[in-house]
Formats: sequence, C-alpha cells, structure tokens
Amino acid sequence: MKRIYTTLLILITSVCSGQAMFLSINLSGQDTCNDVPQNCDSLFATFASKKGGIITKKELSLGKGLAIKSVAAICKGQVLSYNISLNGNEVINHGPYLTEQAKKLLSYAKPGDDLSFEFIKVKEPYGYVRNLGAISFTVK
Repeated sequence: MKRIYTTLLILITSVCSGQAMFLSINLSGQDTCNDVPQNCDSLFATFASKKGGIITKKELSLGKGLAIKSVAAICKGQVLSYNISLNGNEVINHGPYLTEQAKKLLSYAKPGDDLSFEFIKVKEPYGYVRNLGAISFTVK
C-alpha cells in the first residue's frame, strides 16, 4: 500500500520576534493557516487621527491620546508609553490616553511650535513589545 501525503507543513520563524509558526498547505488545492499571527509590521501611531504634519490648536485640544492603526485591520496594538516633546520640555506618558501633565504641556503650544511623540512603545497582539517611529507636528 502506497501512502500519499496531501498536506505540506512549513515552519516560519519571525526575524523580529523570534516566534515560530506553522503554515499548513493542503496540496489538494485548499490552503489553511494554523496559528499564524497577522503581520504587524504595518502598525503606526496617530494623534487626533493624524500621522504627523500640520496640527491646529483645536485639534490639539480635542486629541485624547495616541491611537495605533494598521494596514491589516486584524492587527491591533496597545500603547504602553510615549514621550511628548514641545519647546525643549518633555513629558513621559504611560498608556494611550493623555495624562493631566501631558495635557498641560500641550496647552502651551503656540503656532509655529514643533511637537513630537517619540519612543512610542507598543505591545502587539501576540505579546511582542516594540518601539514605533516618532510622529511630529507643526502647530498652526
């Protein structure tokens, strides 16, 4: 009796996180994925729904904190902390929402000032913690 295998298993290891995952391919024509995490390389931060550029005083006052977005809708990230810099002053903010200290710093922003959110630490859905790039704004 001859045995014919119809499933190909491929071991994939993430270069960034070192996580191992399996891709199971049914050779009869249908592909299935088992325990394969969504690629979270497309995560980025926004403030007041903006990725950077020009921001008005009104948008600054309405912003609640950093939100994490992704090209892959399934991939979510949780903001752990970030630094806010304005006119040489800096506040470390823990969690996604602005603390009172951060709100106070933002209230000092004037047109022409440069504002940046740096060292944005994010926890990905599968537990991997990484830093996102900074986002910068010029106050209008």
